[in-house]
Amino acid sequence: MLAMRLAEQRSCRRHGGRRALALALGLVAALGVACGGDSMAAREQGSTTPILRPGHVAKTSHVVVIVMENKEQQQVIGAAEAPYLTRLARRQGFAANSFGIGHPSLPNYIALISGSTQGITDDCTDCAANAPNIAGQLQQAGLTWRAYLQGLPAPCARPAYAGRYAKRHDPFAYDDGIAADPKRCANRVPLTRLAGDVRHNRLADFVFIAPDLCNDTHDCPVSTGDGFLRRIVPGLLPALGPHGFLVITYDEGNTDDGCCRGSHGGRIATVVAGRDVRPAARMTRAVDHYGVLASIETTFGLARLGEARSPSHGSLAPLFRNGLPRLRSGSASSATVTPARSARARATPIRHLWVVMMENTDWPEIKGSSSAPYINDTLLARYAHAENYRAHMHNSLPNYFLLEAGDPMGQQGRSPTPSELRLSTTDHLATYLTRAKVSWKSYREDLPGNGTICPLADPGAPYSADHNAPVYFDDFTGPTCIAHERPLTELTTDLGRDRVPRYSFIVPNDYHQGEKPIPGGSSDLIGNADSFLQSLIPKIQATAAYRRDGAILVLWDEGAACCDNPSGLIAISRFAKQGYADQTAYSHPSTLRTIQDIYGLRPYLRQAAHAPNLQALFTVSVKRRRP
Repeated sequence: MLAMRLAEQRSCRRHGGRRALALALGLVAALGVACGGDSMAAREQGSTTPILRPGHVAKTSHVVVIVMENKEQQQVIGAAEAPYLTRLARRQGFAANSFGIGHPSLPNYIALISGSTQGITDDCTDCAANAPNIAGQLQQAGLTWRAYLQGLPAPCARPAYAGRYAKRHDPFAYDDGIAADPKRCANRVPLTRLAGDVRHNRLADFVFIAPDLCNDTHDCPVSTGDGFLRRIVPGLLPALGPHGFLVITYDEGNTDDGCCRGSHGGRIATVVAGRDVRPAARMTRAVDHYGVLASIETTFGLARLGEARSPSHGSLAPLFRNGLPRLRSGSASSATVTPARSARARATPIRHLWVVMMENTDWPEIKGSSSAPYINDTLLARYAHAENYRAHMHNSLPNYFLLEAGDPMGQQGRSPTPSELRLSTTDHLATYLTRAKVSWKSYREDLPGNGTICPLADPGAPYSADHNAPVYFDDFTGPTCIAHERPLTELTTDLGRDRVPRYSFIVPNDYHQGEKPIPGGSSDLIGNADSFLQSLIPKIQATAAYRRDGAILVLWDEGAACCDNPSGLIAISRFAKQGYADQTAYSHPSTLRTIQDIYGLRPYLRQAAHAPNLQALFTVSVKRRRP
């Protein structure tokens, strides 16, 4: 570093005679950077740009975002003043239709970390954006983050300006919760810390880098920003690890060009680099800052915030060989999930499974419905689903038997109560799970007796006995039944304590399943089911078990009573293929076979022996050798 400063000072002395002319021409900013600006800033506030030397590929994976300033795409990519970034865009990944959210700078920065501009419309320095953001998400998930801010006087500092540091380019400074917590605000550090953290393998899982007002090209030429990137990016690339990636983007352009339901911040340059990025990839699909945030959240297995939930804002996924990488929780073990390549793939990493049952709706009525924004904008955009999943029969009971025993048990079109129909066979899922010592519970809303009895009667709505297949079997009675049949309220407690069984079968009441209108409330059956899922799924996703090795299957027992239309299934997991629509013909025995495969339960139960499992929805094997 000392040698670099001495070189800058010698260069400045050689060009000293030209400084008066430069001032007269209004080029002081450009010469300030070329000959001594960084050196002077270093003496004042320690804001010199580190030179990162390429090292060995890190063993852990990291996501890094660098935000530059105020340039339209054509001012950068292909420009003579930006040879380094242009070369990187041509060799790595380039989002050719990338757009800012709006103008001026600050709303774009806030949007990039929180999924909303939070009502901010100017570059205020005394305002706040106290809303959920990616820093809080990462912390809650046990992941780490750090923001490197060039020119920041000291960690935690929040001046409006300090030399060439500007608060408006530091979005985490607007979160009062971060500022009030010494441990959290210590993640906002001067850029001078970056080189040491890279050298000593201390990079956080997520890294945000904001150059100063000159190096981000706000006050200085494009060539200055390109030089900044040339000094730090070569050393960052190997530090990203085997599956990490770097995003270089601009906050806004200088036009109102836009995309994506209302973004109008100009067409900007967005370049993505990393070992999983397709060489020379060029993406023409539109993406904005919300889409970039959604891509990062997907990579870390986080719920999408605000506008990032909507697929209309795009994704960076097309730039990668196999879609967005999925990084494990915890900076010490960051890695992507290896896709299952063949029947010989290693045993499934899925250990915790939640099955959520909904009722009586045709899939074409759900997909694209304005009554189901959570299903359509969040679940289908982020996870995998089956378009051709059919029950093939009515009423409810035979379909629940197919999921429990692999056969309708002669009950097509019938709905006897458990006291009217008793089955002596022990070949059904509940018994298989218990014998294999796989912990499990069936959580049911409005369960008769609230978990104190084994429910054999049908008291009527909002509980339906014909949605409860295990209680029809003779070997599932008394204490065994009571231990596993639990009220849905216990699920909330178990999730809150992160004390969940390995298999959970969840049955909402008739109203929340979308079977019947809510008395005195909404008659929008699809909307009621969508609202229930929106309240339940994030609670499951917040558990360590889900983040580590979990999957959720949401399915409908049958379609409309008149027909054999698809009823749908959604696979929710960090192991699920993002935005994937599978056209394979599936039925309830396919789900049962998948459950048996995950837990290694044999023999396959009746029709499950001949049904395809749900492997195509996942990036990993769903098959375990034996429990």
